Amino acid sequence: MKWTFLLVCFSLFLSSGWALNCYHCSGSDNPDKCKDQFDYDVPIQNCTANQTACMKVKERFSGVVARRCATLETCGLPADTRFGDCKTFATSIQVCCFRHELSNSATTWRVGAMVVATIVLLAHYLK
Repeated sequence: MKWTFLLVCFSLFLSSGWALNCYHCSGSDNPDKCKDQFDYDVPIQNCTANQTACMKVKERFSGVVARRCATLETCGLPADTRFGDCKTFATSIQVCCFRHELSNSATTWRVGAMVVATIVLLAHYLK
């Protein structure tokens, strides 16, 4: 029963939270834009000199997207190697990397874990 509870909790943990992508501020030549990992311009809000990394934030359930500026310290160092999904930019450009949306295989695993946990719980209570 203890393992079932832990499996359910872990599955819920995987299905919740925020997914963030990698962005950086483009510099003083265009202070109102950010560049994404493919170097496309992305609009930002309030990206100031002391807040030099731009993050695109998307809530998993509601799909609400917000863009926020933060320092690399806020993101947590070493941000550019933690998840391995971000392009490496010039050393003068600060990059903030977070995990992307779960891949299809991870989503399949998450759903599978929920199904297994449900079956185990039903089997336990229907004895």
